[in-house]
Amino acid sequence: MPQNRWKIPALQEVISRAGLVGKNSTPYSPTARHNFMHNKILLVDDTVITGSYNFSRSAQFNAENILFIESPAAAERYSFYIDHLMEKYGSSDK
Repeated sequence: MPQNRWKIPALQEVISRAGLVGKNSTPYSPTARHNFMHNKILLVDDTVITGSYNFSRSAQFNAENILFIESPAAAERYSFYIDHLMEKYGSSDK
């Protein structure tokens, strides 16, 4: 869809500037500690972006939802939540 073509370059720019990288997950085992999750959250200043929408090309063709919550209080709570996840599961630098 032509009106959506801006999304991929915009997301690539955000990923590039933020230095975001993927995290290798431990293969599933019933006795292993899971180190993967399926949260989709972006924090941009005081805006929370979350929902079922995958940040991929195919997502724009799926029935997905995405919320933009412009709230300093919500952004702060999500920031604490992300910090908690990073403490529990670590970063991709480890």
